[in-house]
This record gives sequence, C-alpha cells and structure tokens, in this order.
Amino acid sequence: MFELHIDAVIPLDKEERLKNKKRKPSQSEDNNEDNSIMDTYEKDTHNNVISKISMFRKILEPLGDMVDDVELRLSSSGINVQVMDSMRVAMANIFIPSTLFDNYRCDRNMILGIKIKEFLKILKINDNTSNSLHMHCIDEPTEITICFNSTTHSLTYTLKLFQFDIENYNFPAQKFEIEVQMDGSEFLKAPKYIGNYAEFLQIEVNKDKVEFKQKGDIIQANLELKSQSTGNDKVKIKVNNNVIDMNNEQGDGETENNDNNEMADYNNINIIKEIPIKYVGYFVKAVQQFDTLNICMGRPNPVYFELTMKDDGYFRYFVAPKVED
Repeated sequence: MFELHIDAVIPLDKEERLKNKKRKPSQSEDNNEDNSIMDTYEKDTHNNVISKISMFRKILEPLGDMVDDVELRLSSSGINVQVMDSMRVAMANIFIPSTLFDNYRCDRNMILGIKIKEFLKILKINDNTSNSLHMHCIDEPTEITICFNSTTHSLTYTLKLFQFDIENYNFPAQKFEIEVQMDGSEFLKAPKYIGNYAEFLQIEVNKDKVEFKQKGDIIQANLELKSQSTGNDKVKIKVNNNVIDMNNEQGDGETENNDNNEMADYNNINIIKEIPIKYVGYFVKAVQQFDTLNICMGRPNPVYFELTMKDDGYFRYFVAPKVED
C-alpha cells in the first residue's frame, strides 16, 4: 500500500500579511533551528504563509512542460522521477524525500504511471483552497485516489494509472571544470530581467563573476552577478575536476574528485554556453522550493543545474547547449 498526507497551510489574508510586516521576529524565533523540513518552506520572501500543497506541485510542475507521461517511482525513502523531453534537449531527475510530507507510507517499491498534466491540474485547482491533501493506492494499482479537505468541503478524485514503456535513463557521469553555487533569488534575476529578448540564454563564467546574456534583433541584455571573491556572498564560484553522477538517488551527486588530472587554471578559466531560454523557463518554476542552486559547466558537456533541499531532496537538470555550425 502507498499513501501520503500533507497538512496544508493556507496563505494569510491581506490583513494578516500587514501584521506580519509590522511585527519583528523575536530572538527565540531567529535562533530556532529545530523546525521540520516543511517549516522551512512555510513562508515566502514577504513572510506570507504559503501552501505546502503548492510547494509539492511546483516541484513537479516543470515536468508538465517537458513531457505528457511520467512514472512516479515510489520507495520507502520517497518519490523519484526521471524524464527526458521529446527533443532530447533536457533531462530531469527529481527526488522528493518522504520527510517532505506530514505522513508517508510505502510498503513496497512501485511505479505509478500518470498523465502529469492532469495530475498537476488537480493539484493547482486545490492547492490554495484545501487544508489537507491525501493520496493513496493499493499494491499493483490501476488508479490512485486523491483527496482534499477544507473546513467547508471534501473533494475526491480518482486518477487512472497507465503502464508506460518509459526508458529508465542512465544519466551519464560528467566532469565539470567550473561550479557556481548561488541563492535561487540570484538566479531568478536572469529570466526576469533578460530572458525575453531571444531564443537562447548565454551563460559565461570565470573566477570572478557569472554573466547571463541575450542578443536579440532589437535588444541586447547582459546581467553580471559578481562572486564571493568580489564581495557578493550569494554567489560562489569554484574550479574543480569533480565527477557528477546524476544516477545517485540521494546525496549531492558528487562521486569523485579526480586529483590525477591537472586542475584547470583558476585564473584563466572562462567557459561560455548557450542554452534554449524556454528550457530555463521550465526549470525556474521549481527554484524557489529548494535551498541551494548549483550550476556546473564543462567545455564538452551539457549545462548541469542542481537544486538541493534538506534530507537529500534534489532536482537535477541537464540542458544541451547550442551547437555552433
């Protein structure tokens, strides 16, 4: 049997939001480090309480832009999803730990084949109007039951399950020469300020800064984010020869540091990649739900994005760069 339960937190109304803005947190609140994983995501940047169901939906939402059919691979440790878009430009590997949910049970490993757009549609309709979400199914199921409850009503959906012949992708281990670690809020500046003027987004990284650029027919845009070495603690850049293995279901994905290879010249390294902006647009929907964002780049490799959260949760995302003629 499989079941999960989320006790959602409904967003505050306008009056309560204004009270929160005026109220300064106490010292005990500032120093409280014993919150659960969900507690760390219950407030947005404006100190407004947000729905946990909405968070769950937004983690999965990029998949609805990439594919129609998804297999949720369930285990006692959590939910894993792997997809590749039909153009074979992007691959995604998501792991949602069981600790993300208020209650989680999975008696045996199973695969649930769902129409992801229909599933997300159900979550979106109800994520800000329900007090709780409960999903459950039997072993060897043909359908999954999705229940929402609020103070005024209860609502039940039955979602048909499918047996898809989806390839279990073997994400290749890659060596990246440079890695950028930044706050998600810093990365979101790129699609917000310069992401509307061309089909591709250029990412250029050296030891001091990361630049996002677009060159359109009418407008050229350039966003420069300085690194920790120049005073910006929200952006850290390091040169390495780490091998990243996206197939690890848990952990940070770094499996090897190849000390036998000559390290790249830290002072002179400069890597430039161009990726389709629409694939960046898919990915950014999930960024605010995670703690940290890493961008890894190497000259012969795709651009690798990794979002991580507590308890080994992650969203790993490969995007193939533009190939020059």
